[in-house]
Amino acid sequence: MFHRISLILFLVLAAGRTLPAQAEEDFNKWKYYKPITFQAEGQYQFITLDEDIYAHAREDLGDLRIADNDGKPLPYYLKNSDKRTESETAAYSAKLVKSIQKKNSSINDFQILPLKMNQDIAGNTLQVQLPEGLFLKKISVWGSHDGTNWEPVTVDYLYRTDDAEKDTIPLGGTYPYGFYRLEIMENPEKLAFRGITLQHNLQKESIQDYFKQKTAETVIFQEGRNTVIDLKNNQKLRITKLTLYGEGNYKRSIEITDEKSLPVPIEGDSEIYKLSFKNQQYEKSTIELEHPVSSQELKIKIHNKDNAPLKIPSVVMDYTVDQLVFEGKGARLYYGNLKASKPDYDIASFRQLVDEEEPVQALLGNETARTVSHSAVPGEQPKWIFNLIIGAVSLLLIVLLLRKMQGASKKSMD
Repeated sequence: MFHRISLILFLVLAAGRTLPAQAEEDFNKWKYYKPITFQAEGQYQFITLDEDIYAHAREDLGDLRIADNDGKPLPYYLKNSDKRTESETAAYSAKLVKSIQKKNSSINDFQILPLKMNQDIAGNTLQVQLPEGLFLKKISVWGSHDGTNWEPVTVDYLYRTDDAEKDTIPLGGTYPYGFYRLEIMENPEKLAFRGITLQHNLQKESIQDYFKQKTAETVIFQEGRNTVIDLKNNQKLRITKLTLYGEGNYKRSIEITDEKSLPVPIEGDSEIYKLSFKNQQYEKSTIELEHPVSSQELKIKIHNKDNAPLKIPSVVMDYTVDQLVFEGKGARLYYGNLKASKPDYDIASFRQLVDEEEPVQALLGNETARTVSHSAVPGEQPKWIFNLIIGAVSLLLIVLLLRKMQGASKKSMD
């Protein structure tokens, strides 16, 4: 009996072997690919996706694959924006209002002059006018709202040597004081620090999207008192802005709907205008959308009221694009497989470090379309046959085990 069961298990395993081991990716199931050309050496490379890819890839871009010359998939991540840091500095001048010389220290009080009338003062750094000569002085900084009641702010050093000098004191925060006091410690030689500038140094972080522009494919017609622009977006580009270049002087309201006739939210007011006079010109031709729209058709309706139809020679659209960053020597970019699962690569978890390496740009070639074959791979059993074999073998095992148990039960009874 043991030999029979062993034989059956062997047959099951043999049947299983008729199914090939799952490959990392079968790129024959992808409908399109583009070759990749490298411009420079670099551990990390990036490519910018183009209109062909947006037209034929899945909307979530989950079917994108990078492969090397051996057909091995390479890990990647997608990015469509950069974090930008911008610095701004506001500088307040000050006037010396009091100077006191003590035995071993000096005190200078300054009043900060606001940039505008009735505007609040805010500062985080003092720049001090240094005296002549070489020195090193410990400075105690105080702040006041009225020039009478003082609060400690910070302690720092100012110096000038043969090789360097330090004339700024970071305050350790942003303060609204209208008065500042510098107490120069251990100053028997009476060095004079008679001028300061209060600075407000700001660093603003912003997200800058990658985008491109193109003249949209449009059909323009009149519908009653409205001018209708039928905009085609067959590539499913993610549109963020629309610029309508009209002729003449006008001021019109507009509305936008997608291919399902649903309204597309507009950021700000929904007006366009162009008013040109002898000494004044006003123009608003760009409509910003609240979020990117990839609808394959947009309808822009311009309400003319009783005015003559508005002439729109062209419509320019801004759309966001993605960069695909990868490591290694990618040879092809594959796309166009609706059934492909979205990959999850480790490289995405340390993308910030990769970005700091400044990946090198590679270029995409022309698109190649392929006929995807759904026939079985040679030597591969169709799935239903395999399932049938497993089911039959399992049933046979159950029958044999039941008979074995019945035989053992009869022997025990005898």
